Amino acid sequence: MGHKGYATIPRTLLDCITFLAGALPIRAVPTFLELLVGAMITPAAFVTEALLAIKPLRSWTAYYKWLQQGTWSWVALGVQLTRLVVTFFPQPVWYLIFDDTFIYRTSRKAPGSGIYRQHGSKTNRPQYARGQCWVSMALSIGSGVKYGAIPLLSRLMRPGGTRTKLDAAALLLSVVAPVFTGKRVCPLVDSWYMKRPYLERLKQHGFHAIGQVCRYTALYDLPKPRSGRGRPRKYGDRYTAERVAQLPECRSRFAPRIFSSQAGNLLDGCTDKKYQLSNSFQEGCFLDGVGTEPLREALSPGLHYLLNSLTTTD
Repeated sequence: MGHKGYATIPRTLLDCITFLAGALPIRAVPTFLELLVGAMITPAAFVTEALLAIKPLRSWTAYYKWLQQGTWSWVALGVQLTRLVVTFFPQPVWYLIFDDTFIYRTSRKAPGSGIYRQHGSKTNRPQYARGQCWVSMALSIGSGVKYGAIPLLSRLMRPGGTRTKLDAAALLLSVVAPVFTGKRVCPLVDSWYMKRPYLERLKQHGFHAIGQVCRYTALYDLPKPRSGRGRPRKYGDRYTAERVAQLPECRSRFAPRIFSSQAGNLLDGCTDKKYQLSNSFQEGCFLDGVGTEPLREALSPGLHYLLNSLTTTD
């Protein structure tokens, strides 16, 4: 790839590319720039398409060896991408998004290839299929009414191992957590991730969880302090359907677009009613059907793992 035309690259794009290159060894930067530019001008951004879109200075084998055996860290590159977004696109609140993705594979020798359950329930697709399961992390940024998500890091799940998707999400979160020191962060996950291993890691970093608890999750009070012999209680009294029915009901109304572009306040889109994030748990927030199915998971030590409900402050 020649050096002509560099003067026409937008300054912001040039600064971003230079910022990303800082996470790589000097010898790896030219190869990285070739693949990066090739990926940006292709629709699918595959490596083969990127090489066909440019005039490579090296053989295809050299790029293959650089990707597979190069002395550079894709984790460091992902962390550098996170720093880039935080530096160039400041937000009042940062939203990290975690989700798992299934990719069909026919080869049994492919890394991480195994039989996985399809949670999407797509039409004319089998419930169980062979493929790869990836846990991905993205960072949401917005300007006005436009929002987008930038993929940061992904982790391949290995079949038959002891690591779960909860462990993968917690590990990805720990990798980028130092970048958000002193900032307001709200990771967003679906109900499958709202369990103790993930929530404990969020509490350690001081982040605010957004997610829906599974309907089969069991909730307990904090155990009461006791003295004397014997092992202390691990859980308090359990919340049953009858006990929940006696709790006071609390309802709040808010719009999807909740942040003001001027002051960063949490606003209701219809009535401009202000909200704030509270560290308390609203005891009336139970999902329908609790108590009708087997309760297989317990959050310990108690309700304070359900973080940051929205409360009105008129």
